[in-house]
Amino acid sequence: MGRRRPSNRDWQSNACEFNAWTKPPYYARIKRWAVEGAERGQLVFVRIGPRMIAVLPDREVDMGRVDPQDQIVVSQRSGPAGAIFDVAVRQADPAAPAAGA
Repeated sequence: MGRRRPSNRDWQSNACEFNAWTKPPYYARIKRWAVEGAERGQLVFVRIGPRMIAVLPDREVDMGRVDPQDQIVVSQRSGPAGAIFDVAVRQADPAAPAAGA
């Protein structure tokens, strides 16, 4: 039996699954982890394939594609309601040798 080609309906179904973490009951739990973790200097990240989303106490930051060799840079500043975290991706230098090589 041959493999069938995915239909538009299949892609729509898969797209919904990628956002499952934003639905109850998952989102509330993940957000609670973000708030509690930030108090200890720990952040929460959601990975969807190569895409990464930082779940911060006050917002989510879609960081786009984050490869394993990239670095995530976290900074913290004071805000009116407490600490505010910022995240950015520092992409690895493609000319640099791979880790463990």
